[in-house]
Amino acid sequence: MNPRPDGLAADGLVDAHDDEALHAAFREVLGARPEPVLPSVVDAAVAGGRRIRRRRRVRAAAAGGLVAVVCAVTATLTLSGADPRPAPPLAPGTPAHPTAPAPADSGGPDPTRSAAERLK
Repeated sequence: MNPRPDGLAADGLVDAHDDEALHAAFREVLGARPEPVLPSVVDAAVAGGRRIRRRRRVRAAAAGGLVAVVCAVTATLTLSGADPRPAPPLAPGTPAHPTAPAPADSGGPDPTRSAAERLK
């Protein structure tokens, strides 16, 4: 007879009857369903290798495409016949695009007269 309410014997150990009951309970639980399938280490390594090779191919294709674009732009600019020398600087005070003078009798305001002269 077990004098302690927590199921332990007086010396603190599980008695033999409780030990057998515990083993039977574990056998029942473990025997009720099949063992779970563990993933294969080899299959995981093969899948990881495929993933790495796929990423490497995508990166190589992207780098090759970028090199092709740079080569095409460089060839286009080089073969287009553009003069590599810079244009001479403009003299100070000269407009970049000269405009034709307005006719004298246009009826518009005269830019050479001040606002006070125009009111007179």
